[in-house]
Amino acid sequence: TTPIYLSRPLVITQNLTITGGQTRYVTLSGDSNQDGQGEVQVFDLQSGSVEMRNLIITHGQSTSNKGAGIHVSSQATLILKNCQLRNNQTRAIYSTDNGGGLFNEGTVNIQNSTFYKNRAWDGGGIYNAGTLTLVNSTIAEGSAKNYGGGIHNVGELKINNSTLAWNKAKANNSGGGIYNSARLELTNTLIARSYQGGDCYNSS
Repeated sequence: TTPIYLSRPLVITQNLTITGGQTRYVTLSGDSNQDGQGEVQVFDLQSGSVEMRNLIITHGQSTSNKGAGIHVSSQATLILKNCQLRNNQTRAIYSTDNGGGLFNEGTVNIQNSTFYKNRAWDGGGIYNAGTLTLVNSTIAEGSAKNYGGGIHNVGELKINNSTLAWNKAKANNSGGGIYNSARLELTNTLIARSYQGGDCYNSS
């Protein structure tokens, strides 16, 4: 299907379900002028309970510091099923430019989804400052200029039956796969082949 190119972020303040249908994906792109470079954040969840299914969220660019693909505030809840977040990036200029694919301050449950080639200062794929559960999902080729190429966790994070591979962060002990400074629980999960920063670093 033809991507939907956004001229401004999609701001959500109510309970909502967004789905691409049963057999196909719908692509939402922050590449406003269609030049291959993102211009705007894709989703800003300010409040409400939101479920997203069968979406491709791509080329988000955050100039508001948090979450180029999706930002979930402390007043919001997100269920993400069968989605792809790829090629999203924050400016990665300042230490607050975090969460290339997703920045979570609320409650997020991710199932059967893929994060691919997302970039940020901290948390290339995901920056979690809330409560997040990741199940049957993949985070690959995420990149952080500082900590957590795949995930930077400062909240409560549970990962089940998932894979983090080929991610990178700035240097040794910076968590190419995961950088954790809070609560982390891993079950049946593979963290491997991080290009730089080590697979998993726990500072808590």
